[in-house]
Amino acid sequence: FRVLHAHFFINDLVAAYKDTNNPKYLEKGYDIIEDWIKKNPYGKALNRFAWHDEGTARRLVTWINYYDSARSILDNNQQRLLLNSMEEHVQLLLSDSFHTSYTNHGMFQDEALLVYSSYFDHNNVVYQTVAQQRLKDYFDFIISPEGVHLEHSPAYHQVIAGSINKYKNYFEKINDKQ
Repeated sequence: FRVLHAHFFINDLVAAYKDTNNPKYLEKGYDIIEDWIKKNPYGKALNRFAWHDEGTARRLVTWINYYDSARSILDNNQQRLLLNSMEEHVQLLLSDSFHTSYTNHGMFQDEALLVYSSYFDHNNVVYQTVAQQRLKDYFDFIISPEGVHLEHSPAYHQVIAGSINKYKNYFEKINDKQ
């Protein structure tokens, strides 16, 4: 259920739209997103995994990808609903009580803040600063002095190494050398 609520499959609808230029894929994506929003208000969701720590972060990134392609076909009410829900996600991800510090889930939460900040708020200093400090704390905690990810799973080593490379490229792009 966790993966279902992360809405990864919406990215497939966006890709289908980009391949075909047929708006039916984006329209279907909006129907799914709208239905999810209506059925899963925070604190009263139909499923306990609706607001899972990692799933919430990954859903936000997916919705930003969706919005980037769909904003030209969404009417004002549809845009407002989606934007308001994304802002709700951001405020939740920003809160210390929701953040899962020192975990890869927290890493994805901070990544979502960076993506949102870059896309909507022209590198909002608050979101960026919080996410950057959390990421630094996480990597300082989870990577040994020898450079080994302390989860001790080969799959995690690959995921984290790839993530570190993405963050390095991102911070170089925005000229942040910290």
